[in-house]
Amino acid sequence: MGKYKKKLILGSALLLLAVPVLEGCEQAADKATTSPSPTGTAAAAYNEMKVSDSSELPNWTGKELKLTYWSGQGAGGARKIVKSGGDVVSPEVLRVTGISIDEDNSYDNGGGQTFDQKLALVNAANDWPSIVVNPGNLKALVENNKVYDLTDLLPKYAPNVLKKIPKDLSTIWNDDDSVTGGKPGKVYAVPSGLNESSLALVDSTLDKDKYSVYPLSLPPEAKGFVVVRDDILKKLYPNAKTQKQIEELYLKNGKFTKEEIFDVPINSKKDFIQMLYDIKQLGIKEGNQEVFPSYAFAGQDNWNLVNVLQGWLDGRFTTSNYFSYFNKKTQKFEYLFKTPQFKESLLTWNKLMRDGIFSKESFIDSYQVFTEKANKGLYAVLYGGTDGAAQNAQFEKDGKPYRYRKVYLNIPLQADTYPVYAKMPTQTLSIAIFKDKVKEEDVPQILKWIDFMVSDTGEKLSAWGPKSAGLWDETNGKRLFKDKDLEAYMLAGTATDKAIFYNLRNGINSSNMPNGGMMPTYMRLGASKFAPAVAYDKKLIATAANTYFRAGLVENTEYVLSRAPQFYSYTAAVPDADKAWKARTGGFEQPLTRVMTADNDAQFDKLFADFLATAEKYGYTDNLLPQIWSIFEKQNADLMKNLK
Repeated sequence: MGKYKKKLILGSALLLLAVPVLEGCEQAADKATTSPSPTGTAAAAYNEMKVSDSSELPNWTGKELKLTYWSGQGAGGARKIVKSGGDVVSPEVLRVTGISIDEDNSYDNGGGQTFDQKLALVNAANDWPSIVVNPGNLKALVENNKVYDLTDLLPKYAPNVLKKIPKDLSTIWNDDDSVTGGKPGKVYAVPSGLNESSLALVDSTLDKDKYSVYPLSLPPEAKGFVVVRDDILKKLYPNAKTQKQIEELYLKNGKFTKEEIFDVPINSKKDFIQMLYDIKQLGIKEGNQEVFPSYAFAGQDNWNLVNVLQGWLDGRFTTSNYFSYFNKKTQKFEYLFKTPQFKESLLTWNKLMRDGIFSKESFIDSYQVFTEKANKGLYAVLYGGTDGAAQNAQFEKDGKPYRYRKVYLNIPLQADTYPVYAKMPTQTLSIAIFKDKVKEEDVPQILKWIDFMVSDTGEKLSAWGPKSAGLWDETNGKRLFKDKDLEAYMLAGTATDKAIFYNLRNGINSSNMPNGGMMPTYMRLGASKFAPAVAYDKKLIATAANTYFRAGLVENTEYVLSRAPQFYSYTAAVPDADKAWKARTGGFEQPLTRVMTADNDAQFDKLFADFLATAEKYGYTDNLLPQIWSIFEKQNADLMKNLK
């Protein structure tokens, strides 16, 4: 369940197939559920969350519910029942909310079936579960009146769910069929899980230094980097740190200053290109093989060079990719590959190839051959987001005296043209409640159960167990596990069965964790600020140095809170975009690669003109942009103000 949920856009053919599956079901009008409050005495207490631990909450005194669930994501086979011998969490959830999960009678799509195939079987048997997690066709369920309308109930019975989704990110569910069931503004499935790529957008109290404690998300990189062989780097920049010195500095201080991270003066595209030419002048060899400054192609496509490296060097945040971008100055959706700056950058790469800075062989090398060369240190500079860790492991194995190290490009962003987008939190779990199984009067209790599990108190419970279980001591607000084996697992995923035994979840290694009533109810999927890996003091180990050697931890960048209007995000909604994207390899990437192989400027101009003509032929037309823009404006409606 920890995998990211992919939004399913339903075509008319699928709807025609799915709706008859529920034949005989009453067609529902939009009618909000107005159920009475549950009778349990704990109802108000845990919604206010004015407690430090679940043990302080009173017992639930109302009806007890045992829920069955349907895991509706994917083709089934992923749901494995792992039971806990000493579960301390599920009994506490039952005590506080009156709800438990019947794992033995819950199920997924099973046997490679689609959601709709499983739906047909469930409907034919008229044997519905209590809830469905990540319904693959919520729209059909809504149209056939099978699930409750929760729109008006969420504010009343699930305030913590709403609290943990930022107010100006309501589009997380407003345009998401997995929540709205195809009725924008409605809620038929509780958005109970977030993939928080930018946690600071959600929780401003989060310590920035704790960002990079796995499994929390790292802050976005507003400045790009390459990795350079440190022995070669030292020849050009004597004051530059080696990878070993970076690791030693981390072990000493546990973090880095801005000056330490930007220790190599690459302050412009010109500086970077000059570094490549200076490396060429050194004439470095590995045995009898020439070490090239870098490469133009890595056996895949042009993304790493033309979008990632070229983007950073041109002062363009990389979510503005070479297919399409939003121009903040013109307030229009445009093709980047048609801009003069794009052509100029391609000409730079072509000249580097002609001058022997980029290896000509890189255009014909497979990805496997490229990797072999990188692992032998035959390229001084790697790019595209790799931190060189895989190569460094091979260098150590081979007894090489050098390592790759990150070198940041301190190049100002052209934020007035290319918005610096924050990574939007995305909805990853949703839970709908079936009318055929759950009484209307019990819906508030289920919502309160979900709300408890996503609350701060619920997140603490899932990671630590209740105080009454006696698994940890707390001094001055700081918790420490008593059992060192349990601690080792909860901090770093070290192999042990202790977490499984107690039914605790750390968000690091959850594939074999027990279900035990918690499976459907993680807002943060374990990655909360209450996780033990965050609460404990950091253990400083050399291999973590690259994680903290990160510009995003020392720079304050103004990010735009908006969806990034990326071309490939609209292939499902815009048929012409889908057609063009499917023709990407032959109709875009291959002619683009050929441009960089030109033997002279005249041939470059011809190949670039051929590239533009081919892209146009295969669907990358100016007529396509307004189609995409119209969808983008709808999906991004309440965030468009941030792009002004």
